[in-house]
Amino acid sequence: MSTSSYAANSTAQTSGWKRLVTLDYLNHENMRSFGLLILRLGTLAIFLHGWHKLHGYQGIVKFLGTAPVGELAPQFFGFLVVAGQLLLGIALALGIFTRWSSLWLACMFAFIILAVNIPTNGLISEQGGLSFEPVLFYFVPGLVLFFTGAGKFSLDYLLVGRHRHSTID
Repeated sequence: MSTSSYAANSTAQTSGWKRLVTLDYLNHENMRSFGLLILRLGTLAIFLHGWHKLHGYQGIVKFLGTAPVGELAPQFFGFLVVAGQLLLGIALALGIFTRWSSLWLACMFAFIILAVNIPTNGLISEQGGLSFEPVLFYFVPGLVLFFTGAGKFSLDYLLVGRHRHSTID
């Protein structure tokens, strides 16, 4: 085997291992879009929280009446929370108005963290973690989807994105 063919085989093996280790083969637009679809469908769980709060609306209003900011207008904040969780959960799962919906989602949960969780429970929980960890499970995907958009497997792409891509290409 000549030196040049050995070097070529060595490079091919290295790049194969490198691709395996780095999972480089997942760097495809469809795979990214599939990951965003999974993330968006995960946010559908927020719809269930909103549905539960809708059916126990007086309980959420009573709770907000004891929260530092909620006591100003518990009915108003209760409506915002329930409507936000119902509508944003559906919008994100379908991938419609994704950047706006995810921005509202992140803002809503930032508000919950700053106005309810931290004043009520402090920064650190009794278990040693952040007192608002469960809220981060909605805040963080909101930020991610705001910066990335919905991906190809969404109504946003069907209604707007496909046309945008065809005019650019």
